[in-house]
Amino acid sequence: MENRLALVIVVDGLRASALGTYGNIIYPTPYLDALAARSLVVEWLLASSPDLSDYYEAVWHDLPNNLYESNVRSWLLTDDHLIAKRAEEGCFTEVFLYESPAKASASEVDQSHFARFFDQASEQLAQWQAEASKLNTHGLLWVHLQGLSGPWDAPLEMRSHFLDEEDPTPHPIVEPPAAIEIGEDPDELLSYQVGYGAQVQLLDSCIAGFVDTFEKTGSSAELFTMVTGSSGFALGEHRMVGHEVSQLYSEQLHLPCLVSVGNRKAPLPRVRGFVHPCDLRATLLDWLGVVDTTEDSSESLLRYLAGEEVRIRQLALAYDTAGQWMIRSPAWMLKTSSDEGTAQLFVKPDDRWEANDVASRCGEIVEQLNQLLTTCQVQGKEGLDFRKIELAEDLISPRR
Repeated sequence: MENRLALVIVVDGLRASALGTYGNIIYPTPYLDALAARSLVVEWLLASSPDLSDYYEAVWHDLPNNLYESNVRSWLLTDDHLIAKRAEEGCFTEVFLYESPAKASASEVDQSHFARFFDQASEQLAQWQAEASKLNTHGLLWVHLQGLSGPWDAPLEMRSHFLDEEDPTPHPIVEPPAAIEIGEDPDELLSYQVGYGAQVQLLDSCIAGFVDTFEKTGSSAELFTMVTGSSGFALGEHRMVGHEVSQLYSEQLHLPCLVSVGNRKAPLPRVRGFVHPCDLRATLLDWLGVVDTTEDSSESLLRYLAGEEVRIRQLALAYDTAGQWMIRSPAWMLKTSSDEGTAQLFVKPDDRWEANDVASRCGEIVEQLNQLLTTCQVQGKEGLDFRKIELAEDLISPRR
């Protein structure tokens, strides 16, 4: 196999709905949308928990060790202390921690945290590519960015672009909210929404230059690029704002994922079934020609590119430490709370933001999904291969 290089960019707090390719029309994300046009777009990557550690437990489970045993060089660059520590405890070849926190809004784009981070990442990229070429080995550069959970220091004029003349001047929020309840004042919510939008636009422009540098390396190696999120961000859909909100709604669980392989330019098929974070690990190992020793239900997304028949998942599951559970089928989403003894049911995909609870009118559906949820709980969070579960027709296509 020819020398292969993989670049994975994980952005914390980046919800799927922040990108144009997932339906955002409020602020432009031109580069990521252009990347999506030539990538495999995962329609429904759903986190199994809002917690970052749970995400990496799924994505990195045995990954560094598998790479090490297969002599694949693996580098990590991050601005998150906890992710750096976790990587150091694993088998990454080298770990780089970028420490330069922003304390105020940048006056220029190139002075922002994102810009400075990706400048440093470009330097490490050149070193990593040179080392992989010299050793004639496969290589992985994993970039984890605090992203929307980190400092919001985009120039204030970027926030102003989203406002009408009668809107108030946006607050210079630098520390993003963790989990706050929004009151009745619409201007308060607007400040957070435009702050988030400005950061996403800034991210889009900074990622553009970095990925272009990677893809124009001039190396003969085959290239793989993945851009994805590790958690979502609540922006008032359920009266909460922040990156630590734990409500198990789509704004926290639905993540973007774009996979670009080689020099493909033609549009690629979208992955329509439910994808789990562990599938990202399986995809990466598949690309690098490394045997995945993990015994789970993970599935390489490269099978879609090869035109193979893929049996997609029709169920997704999420949970948190507060006793909340979410189970999702193509036609429904059930959210339960064992502590409160409550259940909410939403029609999918129509009810995008889970605004209309129909549990009281669809008791049979609630009962069916509760039975499936109980089975999952008995067998363990990861104990079922959802691809092998046959769903009743009314869980796939709701009665209209």
